[in-house]
Amino acid sequence: MVELRLPLPPNRANARGSHWASTHQSRTVYYQWCLVEIQNQRSRWRDAVFAFPVAISGTLYVRNLMDPDNVVARVKWPIDCLVIAGVLPGDTRSYVETPVLAQEIDRLDPRFALRLTSAGEAAVK
Repeated sequence: MVELRLPLPPNRANARGSHWASTHQSRTVYYQWCLVEIQNQRSRWRDAVFAFPVAISGTLYVRNLMDPDNVVARVKWPIDCLVIAGVLPGDTRSYVETPVLAQEIDRLDPRFALRLTSAGEAAVK
């Protein structure tokens, strides 16, 4: 099992009217921030070996609770960062199971506490 603490991704649930360039800039800034955090935490799990698909679970510490469907959409960017960083070979169903996520309110320290486990390991616990 690997545990990571990542920055909380922006809530894009009501961003339909935003310009594509604004979205692209937000995503680029988030990816850079997230990749730095992954690199800083890599020493704790450098030798981890996964059997695919990987089960992703975690808790989003948010300022306000969101609809459950928006929570799943909100973790797209962190999963993409895991692929870019080389933690996961891809984000298709072959490599990643549907995330199991919880929410808690923490207005002082919003973050995404993420756990990656091999699918068989998650089923045993």
